[in-house]
Amino acid sequence: MILAGSAFCCDLPEDWSVAREPGCSIGTAPETLMGFRPNVVLRESQVDEGPDTLAAISQANLRGVGDGIPGTLVLQVDPLQQHGVEQRRITMLSPVRPEDVHGNTICVISIQHLAVAHGVVAELTLSLPLFDFQPGDPHHQILETLRPLPDGQRGLPPTRSQVPEPTLDVWASSHDGAPRESLSVVALPRLVLPDEPITIGSVTAAALVKGAQRGLIPRLKGEARDELAEAGLVDRKGRLAGNGFWYGSHFHQGLPWLLNTTAPANTDFRFWMTDSTTVFLCPHPELAGKFLLGWDTTYDFFRILLTWVRHRPSWPLELNLSLTTEQVQAKVESGAAPPTTTPEAAEFSAQRWSTWSLDCLAADRTVTWFHTPSRGDVLAFAAPPPDERRRVILEQDPMDPLWAALIRAVITASEELL
Repeated sequence: MILAGSAFCCDLPEDWSVAREPGCSIGTAPETLMGFRPNVVLRESQVDEGPDTLAAISQANLRGVGDGIPGTLVLQVDPLQQHGVEQRRITMLSPVRPEDVHGNTICVISIQHLAVAHGVVAELTLSLPLFDFQPGDPHHQILETLRPLPDGQRGLPPTRSQVPEPTLDVWASSHDGAPRESLSVVALPRLVLPDEPITIGSVTAAALVKGAQRGLIPRLKGEARDELAEAGLVDRKGRLAGNGFWYGSHFHQGLPWLLNTTAPANTDFRFWMTDSTTVFLCPHPELAGKFLLGWDTTYDFFRILLTWVRHRPSWPLELNLSLTTEQVQAKVESGAAPPTTTPEAAEFSAQRWSTWSLDCLAADRTVTWFHTPSRGDVLAFAAPPPDERRRVILEQDPMDPLWAALIRAVITASEELL
């Protein structure tokens, strides 16, 4: 089946339905997944073509992400060559509450594919639940089929877009030999949760962490008791009450994780994951000395996790660095750039590095990576023998980005241990 607009089209599975609405064409799957019906939306408009038109349109769309679904996180921006034409692909995560799952929040992945040809820009957006997405699956392959309609069938859409001049990433544009828009325009989203988290002090947070290590909420006194009593988790004698039993069940049964970073300061983001819901405890992002105790559905929690690590898209690099532990330590602590042999490695090494780690506290599972402000992240691995104690391998693989590695690590541990 073909989904056609005025100037572009794409292929759909035969059992999908097609509809035309003002300004767009919509393809819809026959069945819902987790209460959400996978779909693709094709929008088109006329544009004045130039060398940096695609970069300008992509950047304008990235600026507008914050005007869409609150909490939407941009995962990555990919430059593509398809049908002999350069294109863009923007991948995002958004929280959605389908009615079919009783208002519970799920995470939807949306992939926006942009192409410019014959004075028309096409925007084809695929949306489906994150847990049902696999790169290269039939849903994903729909994006690969976006193409201009043949001569004689191709017309012009009724709308015209005026796109401002883009701000370019000078290094990436020079490196790739094509205009690359600056991705610094992507704003970090705020934490959007099903319910407002509870704000507590450091004493209460420390008491909860200590109790959680024993799988419970301890009998509390003083400030900690008063704060949790006000939130309805304990009574005035410090005994569990109301939602306190629910939070306590996560401390007892949930898989415990610790996310830690050295920048801008040592901060611990703890969470306890069950099959359906996840409870977290983290420093308040705006109030010094305060903490947030909150929850989200496990189906949406990866968006929260990636928001907390301040994930930003970056132009993909292929990096494989072998450094001594002393070189890595010197870079993180004093900014001393290690020796490099490629332009990509030199550019990455010139950035400021901060260290992050995600640890499963119930098993020997750790993911460690180094983050930069504008050139992405590298995963860290111990070097193979006999150098495993003296050297570290740092990798950035565009085909296996950090966000995918983090999701895979948590899912794998949960499937084995829950």
